[in-house]
Amino acid sequence: MEKAFGQFDTMSALIGLIWQVRDGLSVNVGLRRALTNGHPVNEVRTGVTFGFPLRALDTVSARHR
Repeated sequence: MEKAFGQFDTMSALIGLIWQVRDGLSVNVGLRRALTNGHPVNEVRTGVTFGFPLRALDTVSARHR
């Protein structure tokens, strides 16, 4: 529940899925249903997440030792 200085009264729920396409790449989708001052609000949310190693150079240098 969220209130902004007594002006808004919001109750909401979010459900979503995350799919790992391959190592280092995921996509997600979510559905949000809310009631703000008695009025319905519906949202679809999507996103993409990229992952990469922070120590890639250490891995390369370790192979040449």
